[in-house]
Amino acid sequence: MAVYVDLSKWQQADVADRCHYMPCIIKYSGETNAEKYFETTIQEDDDKKELTASFRGRPLNGKILTPPQGYESMIVKEKKVPLSEEEDRQFSIVARVPQFTYWNLDKPTTDEDKLAKALVFTEIARELHQREEVEENDECKNDGNCSTD
Repeated sequence: MAVYVDLSKWQQADVADRCHYMPCIIKYSGETNAEKYFETTIQEDDDKKELTASFRGRPLNGKILTPPQGYESMIVKEKKVPLSEEEDRQFSIVARVPQFTYWNLDKPTTDEDKLAKALVFTEIARELHQREEVEENDECKNDGNCSTD
C-alpha cells in the first residue's frame, strides 16, 4: 500500500490558525465548538512553556511545536476509504498548519515523546544528507572523477 497526498492545491489551501494533536481517538468527524469547550481550559505555565488543559475531564499537558526549517505541516483528509489494506490511499489537503499544539494525557511533554523525536529526526537526516553531499563534492574535486547520476 502506498500513501499519496495531492499537493496541487497547496498554495490555495487555507492556513489554520490552530491545530491540536490529541492523544485519543474521537469517533466524530463533524464541526465542534472547540473554542468554547476546549480552548477555554488551556493554561500556559510561563516558566516551563508548558500548557495544561482538560478534555472530557481528563488532564492534558501540551506544547506548541513548529515544523523544522524546510518542512511544513498540513491537515489532510482521505478522499475515499480503501476497501483493503493493500489498496493505495489518497489524501487531499484541508489546511496548512504553521504550528500545532501536541498534547500528552496526564504526563508532561518531553523531548523523549515520539512526536518530538520525529521532528528532531528530520533535522538529523537533513544534516547527514548535507554532509554526504559535501563529501561527494570534495571527492570530485580531489580526483576529478565524478558521475552526475
